Amino acid sequence: MVGWDNTPRLQDNGQIFVNNHPANYSRWLSAIVERTRRTREPEERIVFVNAWNEWGEGCHLEPDQAFGRAFLERHERRTRAGGRPGRRALNTRIHYRR
Repeated sequence: MVGWDNTPRLQDNGQIFVNNHPANYSRWLSAIVERTRRTREPEERIVFVNAWNEWGEGCHLEPDQAFGRAFLERHERRTRAGGRPGRRALNTRIHYRR
């Protein structure tokens, strides 16, 4: 997953996930997509990604100064046929909640 640090909001009860890097995100997403393909019927193959732009908690896929567009590019590669030739792509829809 991408980074996460909600200690500014939750202080002593917060959680921090470290080592966020596009390569780690890519491995995580590949594993989730593959598991979803193996364990779910086609109409139930849904992968939720939280959050596209939780900047306050360090959880975002949008371009930034550290990695540019790398998270988005890895996401696109992994959801297009799981990054493997001959594989059917996931139906990728982006829904924004307001």
